[in-house]
Amino acid sequence: AWRAGCCRVASSRKDKSNAVLTMLISDEFDRFYTKESEPALFNKAKDYLNSFVDPVAASSLEIGIKSEEEATEKVEKKLKKLRDDGIDLEEQKKKIEAKIEQNKKDIEVGEAALLKQKEMLDELIKQRKN
Repeated sequence: AWRAGCCRVASSRKDKSNAVLTMLISDEFDRFYTKESEPALFNKAKDYLNSFVDPVAASSLEIGIKSEEEATEKVEKKLKKLRDDGIDLEEQKKKIEAKIEQNKKDIEVGEAALLKQKEMLDELIKQRKN
């Protein structure tokens, strides 16, 4: 009977898509086998480890897809908010432009009222001098 213990999984910082899995194989007395002493056992162990490649790749792909779906959804939400903000800003712009126009009209009315007021003041001042 033999036992396998996974001692270490290492991945490169540069290449995150690959990892190295190190497996040590021993008997029930913790005596480790070597590739040279038990080549058939090592081939079985290698086949066993290689059997993980497809499921791990499929799982990795699903994780990548989920991550991209979440990123896409986030960008879509941001774009929708920007569009909504654009609509709100256009409405605010229209309201501000309407206020500006009303302000111009109020200025014209105020200037006319001031002119009339000055004319009345001038008439009163002329009466005082006469």
